[in-house]
Amino acid sequence: MRICLMQPSHLDDKGKPIKYEILLFPNLTLPTLAGLTPKGVDVSITIEYLEEIDYDETLDLVGVTAQTCQAPRAYQIADEFRKRGCMTMMGGLHASACPDVDWFLYDAAHFIFEPRLMSAQELEEMV
Repeated sequence: MRICLMQPSHLDDKGKPIKYEILLFPNLTLPTLAGLTPKGVDVSITIEYLEEIDYDETLDLVGVTAQTCQAPRAYQIADEFRKRGCMTMMGGLHASACPDVDWFLYDAAHFIFEPRLMSAQELEEMV
């Protein structure tokens, strides 16, 4: 199983993702989730502030973390991957505050992330 954990950029006034040359305060959520990922799962991290998202990469699951200021871009990213048949899930402050989102992951990662990932892996094996 191949998954990519993503931190979206926020959008500028023209609706374009903002880019930086360096990230002064990196988010530790994605490396933590990567460390909690079960063995045998190929996991990568994409930080959109620093790099482009490869929508053509073959992935089984995309996990997006977002604060509310990043949520519009997170929805765009998830929509694009879903159009390509990839499962998506969202976590972070925005997902915790808006639990009506149909693809969210919230609460403590070690209680929820691994069981949800295993469910996604089992689903993949059945297809």
